[in-house]
Amino acid sequence: MKYTELNAFLDADETPIGSELLEFLVAAGFNHLKATDFETLVLRVFESFNFFGSLTPVTGDEGVDVLLQNLGETIIAQCKRYDDDSKIGSKELREFLGAITHAKAIHGYYVTTSSFSDQARSFAKDHDNITLIDGEQLKRLFLFAIVFSFDKLSKVHRFVPQRDTDDLDSDFRAQAEDLYNEYRTELEKLKNTFRKRKSSR
Repeated sequence: MKYTELNAFLDADETPIGSELLEFLVAAGFNHLKATDFETLVLRVFESFNFFGSLTPVTGDEGVDVLLQNLGETIIAQCKRYDDDSKIGSKELREFLGAITHAKAIHGYYVTTSSFSDQARSFAKDHDNITLIDGEQLKRLFLFAIVFSFDKLSKVHRFVPQRDTDDLDSDFRAQAEDLYNEYRTELEKLKNTFRKRKSSR
């Protein structure tokens, strides 16, 4: 997936809906994670969309927490695990823009568990090489990642219940199959949304 396609999904109104337990876990947020664990989570989410990447050293990262490759292009991400009432301002984004330039990246994602000030959002609108992902967007991105992970899994292993064996409890098999089909349905909705947005441009 190209990073521009990922951005289109983030801008779409539709959000994939998973099981009640999954919704609860996502709604709980990510503030309980350690900073390094949060950066790792962000990296894994991007990897689910076929980005390739790595974490930068804890010290001396020069404003880059995650270094990504997407179709041969360099993309960076800055990850800030803040309290909900904290806001990231335009000063931080100006510094991030410098980090994008220094890394010779074509795009940068500023990911936070909190939110951005109006000035920060205005700054990002003036710089199309920056995408802001706040706490709510991060939850949506996490759900997108799960949907796409299920889709990739289906390409290498089709779920075929072995109803003639007792290896798995029948109720468990039925629930797993239902959940898998639910994610497939949500993935198709997302794909259709993107096709509509792309055709209307």
